[in-house]
Amino acid sequence: MELFGDILTRYLKTTALAGRLQLAEVETVWRAALGPAAGHTRLDSLKKGVAVFVVDSSVLLSELNNFRKLELLSHLQSAVHGVFIQDIKFRPGMVKK
Repeated sequence: MELFGDILTRYLKTTALAGRLQLAEVETVWRAALGPAAGHTRLDSLKKGVAVFVVDSSVLLSELNNFRKLELLSHLQSAVHGVFIQDIKFRPGMVKK
């Protein structure tokens, strides 16, 4: 007889829900860490431990890359439990509000 936890884990993997749950967890932690400025960003992808965020402001993009990247990476690494984030990258783009 299989344990319910094993069945649930297998189900999450086969339906891609696990990936969506990881994205949701990263987004939640990101918004809490960045505060109001998070409204100018969006999580674009999470692959192989690298979280890529789109940023709609060149000033914020510069701040994140040059001054806050290590702090935010450390926060994500300690607060996100579903996946280990080894790096974060930022790129310019549109963010729907």
